[in-house]
Amino acid sequence: MEVEFDELLEQVDGDHVWLTYLSNATRPSSRVGIHLAIFAEPFLSMVLSGEKTIESRFRRNRCAPYGEI
Repeated sequence: MEVEFDELLEQVDGDHVWLTYLSNATRPSSRVGIHLAIFAEPFLSMVLSGEKTIESRFRRNRCAPYGEI
């Protein structure tokens, strides 16, 4: 998993906000989590334009998502 995280850091190089957020997320005492969301069209464009919002779904019992992403 370390290789993928390094690639993520390369993608946000130069963006102070993301570099700070991701650096904080790697600290052992951090309460910051990272969740990857994958969007397909037309939903990506709808979210970026503000036409659609991102939904969150929570469960009482914690479990891995379908297919264990």
